[in-house]
Amino acid sequence: MRKYGQVPSMIWTGETGRWLRSQGPEVQVLLCYLHTSPHANMIGLYYLPITTIMHETGLPEDAVTKALARLSKGGFAEYDVVSESVYVPGLADVDFDRRPLPKDNRCKGAYNQLFSLPPTRLKPLWLKRYAEFFRFAENEFDLSEITSPSQAPRSPSEAIDGDRDGDGEGDNTMGADAPALPPPKPDTAQKARRKPDPHAADIKTIFDHWRSATGRSRAKLNDTHKGHIRARLREGYTVDELIRATDSCVADPWHQGENDRGTPYLDIKHIYGSQERTERHLKRGNATKSSGKASGKAVLQEMYS
Repeated sequence: MRKYGQVPSMIWTGETGRWLRSQGPEVQVLLCYLHTSPHANMIGLYYLPITTIMHETGLPEDAVTKALARLSKGGFAEYDVVSESVYVPGLADVDFDRRPLPKDNRCKGAYNQLFSLPPTRLKPLWLKRYAEFFRFAENEFDLSEITSPSQAPRSPSEAIDGDRDGDGEGDNTMGADAPALPPPKPDTAQKARRKPDPHAADIKTIFDHWRSATGRSRAKLNDTHKGHIRARLREGYTVDELIRATDSCVADPWHQGENDRGTPYLDIKHIYGSQERTERHLKRGNATKSSGKASGKAVLQEMYS
């Protein structure tokens, strides 16, 4: 059983937050629950009966089915009423800040979790998005058990529509008064990953300067480095300011290792790991220019104590 889960803050803010709020408070509550449910796993595809959702959220059945239908409409979740399974696109993106290496045990773990589930039309949807991410082909995992999607209803809304066309007694009924909704929108998170990074050139410029200034010529730009630098650029810092933050850090004896630990603090995270750190480097650099003396040692010691 999962002990904790992460929830992306975007579900409360910006365009995503506004859309979710427009669908009703139960939708935001249910999305939080799907990300943090004790029954969830690292791949975001897991067994979750409607009755369990009702019991653990306190929501009535009609509210649950309507909220699932709306989350399906927005591309946030897909529910298979036949297998009683839910797929939360993006849950694995939140749990993994970078793609696992080929021999990472989590690749095999993802494979085992996927095939421990009962047959469901959601497995092909998951594979389409994550098979490459978890390096299934590189590890030669057997995917022969995955068949084409079944003819089961594609979403809670389609389950309802299908029942209305029949005699009203089908096993897939999820509430007669739930709204009929259009098919899910394309996965916007996946499409966003395909777009070129508008900060790519600036990130490389800043990283190359950091390598030169710190003497770490063999360092390779990875996703963690990109994330720290990109975050500061998105906050409005210019390339020149971030380069000056590096220079300020490198010029400071304390960061060079002249501290009680004898440890240099020159990594990307020590400069761009938070807005507070970047701002302190810039302020110290400005103070050094104006006074001709390095200042702020006590503040820096407090940062890394």
